Amino acid sequence: MNKQLLNLEHISILFQPLFEIQIPLSEYSFSNLFLFRTAHNYHILDIDGDLFVSGVTYDGKSYIMPTITISLSNERYLQKLIELLKSHDYIFPIPEEWLYLFPESEFIRISNDDDTDYIFNIDKFRNYAGRKLHSKKNLLNQFVNNYTPSMERFSKDNIHIALDLLDIWQSESGSGKNETDYIPCVEAIENFEKLKLCGGIFKADDKPVGFLIGEEINSEMYGIHFAKGLKSIKGISQYMFSRCSEIHIEMYKYINLEQDMGKENLRNTKTSYLPDTMAKKFRISFKK
Repeated sequence: MNKQLLNLEHISILFQPLFEIQIPLSEYSFSNLFLFRTAHNYHILDIDGDLFVSGVTYDGKSYIMPTITISLSNERYLQKLIELLKSHDYIFPIPEEWLYLFPESEFIRISNDDDTDYIFNIDKFRNYAGRKLHSKKNLLNQFVNNYTPSMERFSKDNIHIALDLLDIWQSESGSGKNETDYIPCVEAIENFEKLKLCGGIFKADDKPVGFLIGEEINSEMYGIHFAKGLKSIKGISQYMFSRCSEIHIEMYKYINLEQDMGKENLRNTKTSYLPDTMAKKFRISFKK
């Protein structure tokens, strides 16, 4: 077995296999693995040409993750995955669609709300229709009525603007850089082309006030990795999500806002948009 710390060069062997996994979980993306490689201590395991990822959950549990779709038709890969479980706490993250591979007679299957991805029908963000989203629509209307909004796509010529906005956002947060997603966000901005990310810088009366970075998770889903807006600009977050939906509505059915990691402020924010689905991520372990 060959074991290496995950690095940017691994994109050549991992991007396509992960992209071909048609499940709604945000972890099955090379950019996600790369950007959070330090937080999860990601390593690549090569066992006779079969690739796996080992990592550590936010609550300190070791796990092994497949890099291709697992099924009964590829029993050799599945058996290697189960064998690796002997040296890890869990196989993770496993979607509900794959649970049949781990029968309850042999395995313990649990999920943690902190890990669960928030999934939304993409049209929900476009105009925030309905009484329950009225407050979001009001904030969107405040933004478009108070300012002349505009957006420009990320390019090598303007990413310095996003970095400047991120520094302001970080300062406004009142937290240390290691307590927020500042460092992964810097890497996403600086490597957006290599990581195949797309992003936009949003302006109010030609002044940069926010940015958003995301990517295609699968053929039906767009994932938003980072969305940062200045606190002083009411409605910027609602405008960014709305504009993102308008741009991508012809290509995707869903938007994934990823997990809340057990952080109450993130949970409250994401829940307030009324997710249509909560995509559970199961942890698989042997029965004692």
